[in-house]
Formats: sequence, structure tokens, C-alpha cells
Amino acid sequence: MAFKQSRTLKPERFVNDKLIEAIENEESLEAINDLADSLVDRQTLKKMKQSAKEKLDPVGHSYDAVMKYKTKVQDVLKDPFLIYKVDCGKQIVFKTSREQLQLAMEMDRDGQKHLNVESCHVDGKHSRVTGFITISLVVYNPNLREMTKIATMECPTESKENIGMFWDCLNTALQQFTGELYLYVFDGGGASLQEQLGTEEINRAVSCERHWGFSVDRNAKKLIGEDLRKKYRFLSDSVLKASTKNMYDKAKAALEKFIDNNPFLNNWWKCWEARRSHVFRAFKRGFNVAKSNLAEVHNSRWYHIGVENLTLIQACRKDVAESVKLKRRVEGYEVGAYKGGRGPSVVDLQRRRHVDQKK
Repeated sequence: MAFKQSRTLKPERFVNDKLIEAIENEESLEAINDLADSLVDRQTLKKMKQSAKEKLDPVGHSYDAVMKYKTKVQDVLKDPFLIYKVDCGKQIVFKTSREQLQLAMEMDRDGQKHLNVESCHVDGKHSRVTGFITISLVVYNPNLREMTKIATMECPTESKENIGMFWDCLNTALQQFTGELYLYVFDGGGASLQEQLGTEEINRAVSCERHWGFSVDRNAKKLIGEDLRKKYRFLSDSVLKASTKNMYDKAKAALEKFIDNNPFLNNWWKCWEARRSHVFRAFKRGFNVAKSNLAEVHNSRWYHIGVENLTLIQACRKDVAESVKLKRRVEGYEVGAYKGGRGPSVVDLQRRRHVDQKK
């Protein structure tokens, strides 16, 4: 079966390939039509693919299988952090590595390591593992010139409790290190961040500006007339980009005057204004503050390389493989054998920050 030959084959591609094959084999028109009818329903195709994957990997969502793999990985790779915690009751699997924890340590904002000014980004991916959310914590590494993962955790939902467990697992794993995370970027409200890390850390956290833009675009579609939409977008952009609190107050007053004439925007504005210190630039500390959540960019690569809708054991295997590759890249960089990816270098980032600071 085609799905057995390629675990990442898309259902639509499967349909086309089967029909092409039938035509090439000069099957009858009736047979071709019957084949097309049998493959029209997308849900049926998805079930066929899932069934094939389960036959290939019947232990997929078995925590016993994950625990056995955890033991095997520790024996072979001698790294107890690769599959750090498996909790069958709470349905979580937390993964990191020595190299990833070393990166976290190098983010100590009071230290002199190369990541001491880099932002940390966190996001939840809904389609990587079937029936689970994958929470990822990543940082941009200017030496390797790429987004680098610090930790991932599969859990049933992106709830406050589960995100809290993610921070608990990370902090426990970091006990033998001394690093303190520098800045957190998230796409929602940063559930449980304050409870886990304290008031100072929540004050350092920021939300992704793109989500403000997404919400503005959704509301703009509800306004009647292009002139009204343009005015709304301009006022919203002014609130976001105001560089001082005085400028913010003026932009806010103009936006609220607009909202008075369009009251359906009231609840939207109250929600965002309550989070203003995490969203709007006038309230963000310093000049070196991330404007978007790069964890979302990192997670999107799973779609592009066809590693979505995995089982738990498949996700463990791929995360361990990525950790092994990271280790070799770090070792290669240290001896000059690995030149890094295509992202901005240390010098590029210093130049950008210098320009940003002068604004």
C-alpha cells in the first residue's frame, strides 16, 4: 500500500497517484470511475492512512513503548535528558538534551555567554502528534545561525496546568545548571508563567506582535467601507508602534474615539489593553525585544518536512535524532568544521541592535 511506502504521503497525492496508475494500466472507464468514487471521501482516506501507520507502528501511543525507548536511548547515547520525563497519568513526554540545557545555561542574562541577550520563544503545535499538543521552547543561536530547540513536551491540551508542568520539567532538568532564562515570548497569555517564574519574569515577557495584526485584520473585515478599514488599521498600527507612553496615550485616545462609533470592538480592545505591557512597544523594556514568536517559525518546519500527525514514539525518535544532530553541529562549530545555517550572524545581530538602539 502506498501509505506504507511513505508515512508522509498526503491523501490527495495518494488519490492522484492511484488514478494515474489506473489510466496508465489502461483499465476500463468503469473501473477508473469506480476507483475515483471510492477515493473521493477525504475522511475515508485519512482513516486509511492512519490505519496503515498504526500497522507500521502499533505501539505508537503506548507509554510502555516510550519508556522502553527512553531506556534504550540512555544506554546507547548516555544522555539522561533526551527523554527526560514520561508521565502516563498526566500524559506528558518531556524531551531535551545536555546540549540543549547548555544553551539554556548560556542564556543567563547576567552572564557573558553568547546567548545572554537572546530571546527565548515558546509555542504549542497542534498537528505534530495526533491527539497531543507539542510545546516547544527555542532560541536563535547566532553561532549556528539557526533556531535551536531547548525542549519539547507532548501533552493532551495547551492548558494552564500543562504549560506549568512544562516549566516544572525544564526547571527540574536545569537544577544541575545555573542558567536563568532571559525573556519569554508566547502567542497567547503566557498561561501559568507568573505562577512558575514570578512577577519579575512575567514583566519581562512579551506577546507576538503578529497576533495583534491577525486580530486587527479579522476585525477590519467586519467594518463596512474601505476608508473605514484603512482608518482602523492605521489607528491600530499607531497604538502598536508608539515608542513612548505619551505617544501611546495619544494613539489610544484616537483608537478609542473610533471604537465609540464601532462598539463591537469594545471587548477586543479591553482584552488587548489589559495586556498592553506585553504587546505594545511603548511599554516594552529596552530596545532588544523580539517582535514575533520565532517558535512558530521553528514549528512550521515540521509541516514543510512532512513530520506531522506522528505517534508519540515517532516523535520521540525524531526529537532524539534532532538532538544528536545538534550535538554534532555544536561540536563541529567548535572545531571550525561547521559554518552554520543561513540566519544572521553575531555581527549582523549586533549591527541591527545598534540601529534599533539609535531609533
